Amino acid sequence: MESFTSPVTVDFTTADNIMKTRKAHSLVEEYLVIANKTMGSILTQNFPMNSHVLEQILRFVQTNEYIDKAVELICSDNIHPKQSIALKDWQSFEPIPHYRMSILHRENPSVQFTCPLSRYCDIIVQRLIHAYLDKEETPYEFSELRTICLYLNSTLKERNNFNLQYKELVLASYLKTQPIIFQAFISHVSKEKYDILIPGLHETTMKNLSVKFSEIGVCSIPEISEDKDMLLFKDSCLKVTVKWRKRLYSFKSTIFAQPMVDGVQTRTDKYTKIYPHLNAEFVSFKSWKTILRLVLKEQNNELFHEMLKNEIEQMMQTLERNKRHIDSYKNSVSDVNSEVSDQVIIDHFVPFQTSFRHGQIVTVQLSAKELSGILTPVPQIISLTNGIKFCLPHVQDPIKTFLRYAEKSSLPNYKNIEDYKNIWLPIVEMESTFNAVDNEESVLDQDFCDKRDLEFGYIPEVDNDETGLLINENKTYFSLPSGNFLCIMQAQDIDLETKQKIGNQVLHKDTYLWNGHAETTKICRYEKLERGGNGGQRRTTKVRVAFQLHENSFPPPATTLDDCRLEVIYKSPVDRRLETHLKKIRQASDLAKNIAVGKDINIPDRIHLEIAEQIIQEGLKVDIWENNAQQHWAIKTSLKKRFKLIQGPPGTGKTYIGVKLVYLFNKFNTLMQQRTGDTKNQIIFCGPSNRSVDLVARLVLEKLGPKAPRIIRMYGSAIEQISFPIPGRASVNRRNISDAKTDPYLVDHGVVLHHIIRQDGKPYAARLREINRKFSDDVRMLEETDERNRKPLKTTVADIKEYKGIQSKATKEELPHYDVIFCTNSLVANPKVLKATKDRVYQLIIDESGMCSEPSTIVPIIASSAKQVVLIGDHKQLRPIIKCKEAAKLGLETSLFERYSENIQYKTMLQEQYRMHPKICGFPSKHFYDGELKTHPDVGISPQSLGMWPRMTDGYYPHVFCHVEGDEQTLTVKTDAGNEQSRFNDAEVQQVMKVFQHMVENENVPPSSINVISQYNAQCTALREESVNTGITIPIVSTVVASQGGEWDYVIFSLVRSIPNYRIPEQPTRGWCLQNLGFITDKNQINVALTRARKGLVIIGNRNLLVCDPVWKDLVHDYEKKNCMFKGSDFPPST
Repeated sequence: MESFTSPVTVDFTTADNIMKTRKAHSLVEEYLVIANKTMGSILTQNFPMNSHVLEQILRFVQTNEYIDKAVELICSDNIHPKQSIALKDWQSFEPIPHYRMSILHRENPSVQFTCPLSRYCDIIVQRLIHAYLDKEETPYEFSELRTICLYLNSTLKERNNFNLQYKELVLASYLKTQPIIFQAFISHVSKEKYDILIPGLHETTMKNLSVKFSEIGVCSIPEISEDKDMLLFKDSCLKVTVKWRKRLYSFKSTIFAQPMVDGVQTRTDKYTKIYPHLNAEFVSFKSWKTILRLVLKEQNNELFHEMLKNEIEQMMQTLERNKRHIDSYKNSVSDVNSEVSDQVIIDHFVPFQTSFRHGQIVTVQLSAKELSGILTPVPQIISLTNGIKFCLPHVQDPIKTFLRYAEKSSLPNYKNIEDYKNIWLPIVEMESTFNAVDNEESVLDQDFCDKRDLEFGYIPEVDNDETGLLINENKTYFSLPSGNFLCIMQAQDIDLETKQKIGNQVLHKDTYLWNGHAETTKICRYEKLERGGNGGQRRTTKVRVAFQLHENSFPPPATTLDDCRLEVIYKSPVDRRLETHLKKIRQASDLAKNIAVGKDINIPDRIHLEIAEQIIQEGLKVDIWENNAQQHWAIKTSLKKRFKLIQGPPGTGKTYIGVKLVYLFNKFNTLMQQRTGDTKNQIIFCGPSNRSVDLVARLVLEKLGPKAPRIIRMYGSAIEQISFPIPGRASVNRRNISDAKTDPYLVDHGVVLHHIIRQDGKPYAARLREINRKFSDDVRMLEETDERNRKPLKTTVADIKEYKGIQSKATKEELPHYDVIFCTNSLVANPKVLKATKDRVYQLIIDESGMCSEPSTIVPIIASSAKQVVLIGDHKQLRPIIKCKEAAKLGLETSLFERYSENIQYKTMLQEQYRMHPKICGFPSKHFYDGELKTHPDVGISPQSLGMWPRMTDGYYPHVFCHVEGDEQTLTVKTDAGNEQSRFNDAEVQQVMKVFQHMVENENVPPSSINVISQYNAQCTALREESVNTGITIPIVSTVVASQGGEWDYVIFSLVRSIPNYRIPEQPTRGWCLQNLGFITDKNQINVALTRARKGLVIIGNRNLLVCDPVWKDLVHDYEKKNCMFKGSDFPPST
């Protein structure tokens, strides 16, 4: 069949638009009037109506010549919330016309025969009519007519679908170039999302339009409760309440969170309630009933006009009174932001909430995007209030919105350093863009920015006071090595053609929001004299920001962007440092470049080798503990090579290797200084997390004692701010910094940098302590004083600027005095560290490097210019945690350690473990280390064991599997309890509590020696809550990721995932396993979970589901052979 094309023109104002064709739909309207009366009998006294519709009705009746338009609005159910949804639901189950054989269906017969030129079936019917009139036999056989009916029904269905599809496509083509703001009606709401209905266009779109709560940045799980706003007489209605914590600033206004009742602050909830019906008015059913009766009489005289006008005006006068009876109106506000009248903003994150329910009116801007290759109408911007708007595109697909997808994946080796940069930089930018979407919004102007703790870029080369920008008299722009992202919105007029096509009555307003996405590229900071309020002049600091609009954004409007809404999407300092140093990789040392591209590493010079050999000859025991053969070789080769990998499987002592290397490298640097007479070199010891770095720093102090080198522990500014808070500065985001605390042991031993610079005798200590006292007074006042009784802050913006400058100088002057600097990977590239350690770092040790992505490993090597690099880790345990799936597939989830792990020239594997009972070690050794992981003979030798372990003739098995068929539940949004799609299982929570209680009360196991772990944050939260509720204290509950590097006597491992048996196929596919088992099948995480316990392991999960995965299947069968498999109800065994 040949294809053909035909021009299609759709006018939404004609036959398909109820607003313009009421006369042609009179029959349908009779049914609608009946439906309205029926609905009125069950609705409460007041029901919602669209505010702008009521305004138009009033405007039309006040001018007699437009009375017909007012009647049109009153009678058109499509534009009233409850009626429109009811009409759509009614039409959804209304019988669809189709062709049938009359002999089979005789009720309500009806035929079409008046249009034989446009419908083939009309020709057939007319032939039948002629046969009847001419008293001739039917010209068709029964079977022929039946076949024709089937064919015509199929064709009719295809025609209707095509008709709807091309309408939707044409609408989408309009929306693509001209987005439109609508007052939509919520047709359904749940914990995950709400569905919306666009008045007047519900017959134009095929799919339900939905808004997910996870896409509008809510901060807690949506709560379902009874709705008293739209309560029915007999049936209860439900609403969903959602909450936010956002940084919302306004250049023009300060909005105080005052309720809308009598102007008195009566709110007790810490979340300010936003009135959910800002777009609606509640009218009396009695008044509306009277108006409908007048309209249905269809009179058209002056008396009718006057009566209708009076009724409508009386109804409008009662709107404010009706609103006061609405439950959600009480103690609510119409808008919120972070602005206050003080000089410094105190609470940057303003907490607010609102609710959504069936029939509620919400403001949404529709645009279009490709879904499955077809242009489709989609929500683009959700407008909660005048000041709070949510852009959906950059949340749904941040890479496409702000950047572009990288096309090349990482390689084992690279042609040259330029090739390395060109491949890795786009991948890193994808991840940093994905991470940036969680950040908050702001606007532009320097004094404005200082007060609100905002910044637009950072220039490492001109760092002087940690502000990142110098005052420059010539207004010269500095290029940003790594900019932030901007989401810009500005109101623009809708073009006349769109108004005509869509129909004026459907449009909410004559404007739409132009939406552009950009990245900051240049920045300039300068001073300017301005006229003050007293007639004098004052010098103010201004900031100008240049940005590049993204290629997928539509061109900006011709008017200026002075009056617009600006959201700043911040890249994290970690990601910005990665991008900055990758761009400068050509300036890196030869060692760094050779490691990056995969070239052979040159051997050290003669002096280096001589000193290393001297240390080896003197012995590598460190006078603390003996080394086994692999440990001795690993330390020896680390001293003699420029680049070394030490693979340490669980329990093999890789952490202690790090301590020994710190000691021996410091000894090396001392000998080097004696040989050359130069300034003593420094060591940087870093890792991916604060916990891993703190652990080694503590061991250095504990094990080496007086022999320990001079060490200093440097934390990031976010953790420093917890110890020394600054009033009015944005607080640490708990969801992004899970280990945001300073190690108390290190503080007590005086090795924490931000405490050292405040000690007596330090050059800046007195001034820092003085400013901190002022800050502390303000912070204490804010914490202890009610918001209404707060006094003005003592802290000024100038104080904060001075404090940051002194803090930066003190840090840079203190760091050079130490032999070893302990910090996280990202801080190695911090400008303060780089300036303080320039040309002095000789050794760089990166711990847990198997958990670090390649860029986060290579950047410390580049930044430090170290002469020796040692990577300690295990690529068989946790891999790098990457948020952007596409970046992970391109190689970001593969560490530099794993890339070099097959190169025996650089790697040494530790093979003897000292942690696990040999029967616990057996399975991980076989499945993850090819049987090479051996247990030291002295491990596991204990005459005592717990009574709950399964017995055998020659001992016991210190591990069991508890089979529990629970019901997993999923978080629908990202909260402090866990990320979106994080899961919890109450049945497994109860089983954990039972096992834990038995071990403590019946087996006399100390609670602190038991670690309860799960791969899901939501399960950990549920376990902590159950611990509080039951009074059974579980001191240690952690995720598998957080457990990396730790060890405990006993571990209880909750797997969470579970589905009913009937849903488990006999031969599950890989895709099915990914969907139903998730990352509990990650071999690296399984390895970590199974190797944390010294003496005993209890696994709790659904055995029937787990056998779908090869690794878990082997474990389950292994436990079953050893009689270590129990039903949850049978374990622990009764005593």
